[in-house]
Amino acid sequence: MNIQKVSCNSCGNLLQIETTTKYVTCNNCDTALELIQTGNSCYTKERSGNKTTVPTTNKISSNAVIYTELEMLDRAWQNDLPSYMYKGTLPDVQYKGDLAGGIFAIVFILVWIVLVICTLPAFALLVAIPFGFFMMGMGIWQINEGSTRRQKYLNAKKKYEKQRKALEAQLKK
Repeated sequence: MNIQKVSCNSCGNLLQIETTTKYVTCNNCDTALELIQTGNSCYTKERSGNKTTVPTTNKISSNAVIYTELEMLDRAWQNDLPSYMYKGTLPDVQYKGDLAGGIFAIVFILVWIVLVICTLPAFALLVAIPFGFFMMGMGIWQINEGSTRRQKYLNAKKKYEKQRKALEAQLKK
């Protein structure tokens, strides 16, 4: 179905109608209109003589509402995406880096702790080992934060896709 936008000749209201439609009633001022096609352009003309309104199909007007809702939903999703980004990428991509970085940090610190225990005197251990465990905690925190960020993004994306599919299903009816 091809939808075109034309203005009501009487009140200027923007109408969204099928390209095959010949007569329509403005949903703002209830003026009966005739659609005039000239090449690639289309305009409305108030029907002369008979001032009764021409019934419009509810499907056209409901489809216009659905298209508007789809546009609003897509715009809201695009506006929300930056709130899920981290370091300029979406969590789907960034999560692998967070996971790899966290695991690398934990393994590196464990090796570092073992080397410190084997090579440093006892008084250095009082500083080196707590520092090592602190750094290991930072690696675990990095993995957890990446996972949490990713889960929030995936939940929001799933909600958006569900709403979009429901609207698209209404268009097919």
